[in-house]
Amino acid sequence: MPMHHTSMETAFVTPKSKKAKNSFCNLMDSIDECVIEQNKGDRVFLTSMNGKNHFWVNLNNDPNWSVEF
Repeated sequence: MPMHHTSMETAFVTPKSKKAKNSFCNLMDSIDECVIEQNKGDRVFLTSMNGKNHFWVNLNNDPNWSVEF
């Protein structure tokens, strides 16, 4: 049987708050690419590439993160 590869949708995040910057360094290995687990339209649920950080980001004026697709 042929192998089917599911393409993961990813987003790129930039930490804004001190808390987000700590998570970015300590949990995410400072890698800005994340996998989009859920997209609710006005917010997305992301998982860091190393799988250690899972978090919601509001697409409009999130206090902790800015996101690019």
